[in-house]
Formats: sequence, C-alpha cells, structure tokens
Amino acid sequence: MEQEPAFERVGNDRFLWKHLWLLDGHQVRCRYCEVEQPLEHSHLPFCHEADCPARTPSDQYPWRDLIDVLTLPYRH
Repeated sequence: MEQEPAFERVGNDRFLWKHLWLLDGHQVRCRYCEVEQPLEHSHLPFCHEADCPARTPSDQYPWRDLIDVLTLPYRH
C-alpha cells in the first residue's frame, strides 16, 4: 500500500482544521454550530451542538489539533 507523502498530509490536515474551526482570539469556534471553546479549556473535549454536522463519535480537541498542524513541517 502506497503511503501519502508527508507534505500532502500536512496540507490536508491544515485544510481540514481550517474547514472545521475558526480561531478568534483566545477562542476556537466551530464553523458549523458556532460553539466556542476558550484556550483555558483546551484540555477538555469540544462540545458541539447536538445537531452539528461537524460533531464526530470520538472526542475532538481542536486546540491540540491546531498545535499538531502548526508544528508539522511545511513544504511548498
């Protein structure tokens, strides 16, 4: 099985984060249900509205994901 090149994965991860979340000062906001999570709650799973299409069965940690995305190597 062929593995996706790292630079493509980084681009996809950045696109996915930007597609789901909006960084607004010290808050991360879901682009779909507009629920916000402050930085000081980054250790907690994000709580979407019950009918939010961005909600997943597994816990979401947008602050942790943002750190992961920003620390991945970037290639043009």
